[in-house]
Amino acid sequence: MASHDVPYALALTLTAHLGLFGVTKLPAATPSIHWAPLPQNGDKEGEEQPMLDRRFDVPPAPALSVKEAHASFTLLDGYRIECVASEPLIHDPVDIAFDAQGRLWVVEMSALMLDADATGELDPTCAIAVLEDRNRDGIYDHRSEFASELVLPRSVCFVGDGVMAIFPPEIVYLRDTDGDGVADYRDQIDTGINAGLNNPEHAANGLTLGIDNWVYLANHNKRYRLLDNGEWKIESVPQVGQWGLGEDVWGRRVYNYNSAPVHGDLVPTHYLVRNPALGRAQGSNVRWAHDTKVWPGRVNTGVNRGYRRGTLAEDGRLAQYTAACGPEVFTGTNLGTNDVGDVFVCEPSGNLLRQLRMHESNGKPSGTNILDFERREFLVSTDERFRPVNIANGPDGALYIVDLYRGILQHKVFLTSFLRRQIEERQLDKYTGLGRIWRIVHEDSKESDDVGAVDYTQLSNKQLAYCFYKENSWTRKTAQRLLIARYLQEAHTEGIDPAVHSERIATLNQIARDTRKPLAQLHALWTLEGLGGLTEDFLIERLRKENHTKLLAQLIRLSEPFADHPAVRESWQWLIDHDDAEVRWQLAYSLGEAQHPAALGQMVQLLARYSWDNILRTGILSGLHGREADALNRALAHPTIAHDSHARTRLARDFARCIVRHADPHSIRRLADRAAGEVDAELRMALIQGMVDGVPKSPGDRRYRFTAPEPPSLIKLASTKDSKLTERVAHLRSRLGWSAEANPATELPAEHAAAVVRGLQLYADTCGACHQMDGEGLAGLAPPLADSEWLQKPIEKLASIALFGLSGPIEVRGESWNMTMPGWAQLSDHEIADVLSYVTTEWGAEARHVQADEVARVRKKPSP
Repeated sequence: MASHDVPYALALTLTAHLGLFGVTKLPAATPSIHWAPLPQNGDKEGEEQPMLDRRFDVPPAPALSVKEAHASFTLLDGYRIECVASEPLIHDPVDIAFDAQGRLWVVEMSALMLDADATGELDPTCAIAVLEDRNRDGIYDHRSEFASELVLPRSVCFVGDGVMAIFPPEIVYLRDTDGDGVADYRDQIDTGINAGLNNPEHAANGLTLGIDNWVYLANHNKRYRLLDNGEWKIESVPQVGQWGLGEDVWGRRVYNYNSAPVHGDLVPTHYLVRNPALGRAQGSNVRWAHDTKVWPGRVNTGVNRGYRRGTLAEDGRLAQYTAACGPEVFTGTNLGTNDVGDVFVCEPSGNLLRQLRMHESNGKPSGTNILDFERREFLVSTDERFRPVNIANGPDGALYIVDLYRGILQHKVFLTSFLRRQIEERQLDKYTGLGRIWRIVHEDSKESDDVGAVDYTQLSNKQLAYCFYKENSWTRKTAQRLLIARYLQEAHTEGIDPAVHSERIATLNQIARDTRKPLAQLHALWTLEGLGGLTEDFLIERLRKENHTKLLAQLIRLSEPFADHPAVRESWQWLIDHDDAEVRWQLAYSLGEAQHPAALGQMVQLLARYSWDNILRTGILSGLHGREADALNRALAHPTIAHDSHARTRLARDFARCIVRHADPHSIRRLADRAAGEVDAELRMALIQGMVDGVPKSPGDRRYRFTAPEPPSLIKLASTKDSKLTERVAHLRSRLGWSAEANPATELPAEHAAAVVRGLQLYADTCGACHQMDGEGLAGLAPPLADSEWLQKPIEKLASIALFGLSGPIEVRGESWNMTMPGWAQLSDHEIADVLSYVTTEWGAEARHVQADEVARVRKKPSP
């Protein structure tokens, strides 16, 4: 079905009991006395699950009509909320996006958890719907389907003249080439999003076109960019967030985790993973809000671990965040003036929406609940089926809320017996296929452009450029996207018209010089970048004249293509002593993109002044891949660093760690020689400690078995009278293998190698979203596997964890983790054996070829 109208009278007839326009309540389900006694995936070993819900007067949870659902809301005074779309026009919405014509695109995950067993979840019954308000009354009344018969689609984003979407296991690019409103062109951009099919809570989502013209995702380790030849460029970024991705007006992304409401970036994140020897530089995944208490409007016993102490308050309401998701920075015009820049966060388990008032100091945002003193939230509902899961800024400057509207929220991968019993007793699995989109505005806000009132696709290039002066960020972003889309289409098809292009560039240059409107400048600059229109002379002019610190940081980044040119190096030199942290951070990261030797000297100058700044210091290290030893020698020779013991030892330790992590015997030898010859005992200890930090946590790692004799300097250091030093040297020597003779071949047997290859793919599909593809884990979610002592445990123990899961608290690499990992008993014995073969071979001290029969023996035993 490509398109259909839903006139008022017909909708009223069809939905008198479903609630689009009707007011009749759906009949309450009769509680069942039956519930599944079998253990669930989310159950933890030895943990009792008392039926705490029986202590409270839990109200019924029937599906309410839109009118009744509206009456269940308590919203902050001065604001109003209205429903703009609901069933039968939409079903099970999880993400939305507004196109340049003001149409609302809705991602429908209609097969998600229709019951506690996820029956039919992989059936192709989902769609991407496009809604229009044809009678201009503010309520959507027409639906078409851009793509249908989908399996658990997750997100959409407009790029170029098409749509980027996540259809697990693929990220795809869709286009409508014949104008009938239905996608007829599909190109695979990337694949490997298998977790979207078997673990939907922990898979890539939140497609967001950033101000820098790259597409970013939550819970994913890559970013994407459409090039003028029609190809896609893909780069690595840190994997952050769980569900939902927002962006402030300067391009800093916000995201969260189920128990942490707001995390965010302080710097562009692609820099952070440039140097594998460093790992991840700092400046990303920073907690922007620390208060995790919530203040719901009803009893919330229907949460997955409501039986645990501290999950529910004494009155049965949710006490802490447990399903935080869908964060967004308000950048519109139709809330209060003071609301611009605030972060809004969904908590669907608590049936509420929080507003965090944001403040910033030294480049670091922080937020607090605007109603914290009153123990209230911006929006709460007494309707248990109100499930806000995503938020968007609209063309009209309003805030839009995606309401999944259903009883079941928790996926079966983590479902506990406690929650399953309630689902079946209170029939929370009934009345599926619903969903609402709500619009929130301030009662006194001035009216902006109505949704769909302006078709931005019909504006001229100059008209689009002048949209950068609009207050609504959605308008500015849309204008930037369209200007670049036109350029990309011209470049890829009919060719660039020099006169048209020259006029575009001239208009954008004019706006980029208009210091009265910094945000207009920002969009003009990044549009110029997207059009290939930035010149060295223009950038140097702006670098020397710009006083707005956030714009100055952007200009440093934009000038990176000319980083090795003398005039740009000179302009950057003047910024080394800048008093703004964001400017210094950006300079530290951008210098790593330069190859000229002078850049290394500028990095050392920054380190001499600001070695205490972790973001700056690790940012410089991220850009020194393979040059750490040279930079260390220069840094230690710098007079300021030489006379600052804290700076000297801090840098020595950090640089030594990176040098050792390259696993190059010659570099390790030279570093050991440097330490042995160092007369400053404190500096010598810092160098050795850094080397210890860099070697694997367990002995026997194959990467550190060298065909070379042990450096005499290490033997000499082992015989010193400093007991603390000799203890560290002994540890270091135990992790390094030296042999003057060639090591025997370390190539894996064919069957083992094949198992590792299969295991890598399975790991990417089932484990990588949490434990990360580099094995370094994800802060607040999953511990590291790389160099983990847990990989040295017996195969029987590892197989048990893979099959039946593991609950904290546990200790990994000296850090405590109190998380729950679900079991993967749904995988076959051969699949689990392959995954274990991969992780132990890749990150363990010993390459182990795990056999399927070893897993089978563990599976036959009772789950621990």
